[in-house]
Amino acid sequence: MVEIKLAETADVPDITRLLNKVTMDLHQRGINQWTYPWEKEEIERDIKQGNCYKLLNDLQLAGTFCMRGIDQLKYLNIPADSLYLAQIAILPRYQGKGAGAQIISFARTAAELLHKPLFLDCWAGNEKLKRFYVRNGFSYLGDYPEEDYFVSVFKGKKEHGNWVAEGQSVRLKHRLIHKYRPKYMVHDGLIIARKNVAARYPKQLHTL
Repeated sequence: MVEIKLAETADVPDITRLLNKVTMDLHQRGINQWTYPWEKEEIERDIKQGNCYKLLNDLQLAGTFCMRGIDQLKYLNIPADSLYLAQIAILPRYQGKGAGAQIISFARTAAELLHKPLFLDCWAGNEKLKRFYVRNGFSYLGDYPEEDYFVSVFKGKKEHGNWVAEGQSVRLKHRLIHKYRPKYMVHDGLIIARKNVAARYPKQLHTL
């Protein structure tokens, strides 16, 4: 079973090793967007700020990513109080098995629950990854220069005006969701839009 949870300070060594392993794999394929090695202090800071998540596959660490609040990008005007999806790293043996799509779904749903725009980027030369983001609900905004390379920037788009599609439920644990107690319900750890669940779980549900 695949789960997404907030990372804890005890996860710093494992997440650091995972990021270093994934970064080396990228460098071997000529993708140099990340610097090796990763600084443990940087990862610990993201964890303490509640930005870092871990992806577990049958309780084993398979990936990690961050969602940070941002007010601006240096090369693009964006709405204040946006979300930025970053540091998506999945161990090679788990790649190509849907883990990336689950991270994207999690992040897009969290952004919708929090009523915030969602952005991400990748190395502009990674055409396969760019196509993946477009297939999974992001709009391409353009390529922008970094120090010695270009990044492609994407923005999550809404589907039918609502990222929580009719009948869809997403396993989601995010501390800021508690700001929206009246709008969402929980059943067996699933966060579900209230409008979708009244008929399906009339007795079992309770508010967050």
